[in-house]
Amino acid sequence: MVMTSLDPAPALVQDKLADRVADWLRDAIMNGRLRAGENLKLAPLAERLRVSTTSVREALVHLQKEGLVVGEPRRGFTVARLSAEDVQDLFSLHAFIDGVLAERAASALTEDDLRVLTELNAEIKQSVQAGDARRTVELNHRLHRTINRAAGPSILHRFLQDIARWAGPSVPGWPTAAGQDHAPIIKALRQRDGAQARTLSEQHIRRSGDQVVAHLTQNGALDRP
Repeated sequence: MVMTSLDPAPALVQDKLADRVADWLRDAIMNGRLRAGENLKLAPLAERLRVSTTSVREALVHLQKEGLVVGEPRRGFTVARLSAEDVQDLFSLHAFIDGVLAERAASALTEDDLRVLTELNAEIKQSVQAGDARRTVELNHRLHRTINRAAGPSILHRFLQDIARWAGPSVPGWPTAAGQDHAPIIKALRQRDGAQARTLSEQHIRRSGDQVVAHLTQNGALDRP
């Protein structure tokens, strides 16, 4: 398959360029503008995005690690074929890790940490009301990072870095859910109720997974059985 016509891409600044290219490609895949099996040619993408082929290659390698892209020797990169089960499995893993870290954090968060979480959640609600999805994503990452870091060093942190990118501004309803789900989690953490914090965190992530599956299904981005 050849790459379909895409909307013009915005100019990208030379700051973490490969990450920004990956963000653009991820958004195109999540919204069905790039379909399963499509070839991702380095030169055309570099020209469209006005970046180097090196930046595009780095982005594609990163997306390959996330499972959104497949790379084969001498054949280049193609958009991965994903099923609803693939996405649900990914979020099940995310939910488990997030729940474990939240349970551990419940006994480790300081009063300053809890204050920061409350302030971040208030800012998230404001950004949702303002319709600033990108700001909501940034604040959401900071909130979860505060919880995860309080849980202490763990190999689990490595797995979250890529998984957490799947839910974001491309998914309708995600910002609103982010603004609603955090308050009960923060309450459980403040009460040092690790079991409840774990349960609520797992439910929060699983709901995000359901939203992603619905979004990808609507856009025709999932492989049909």
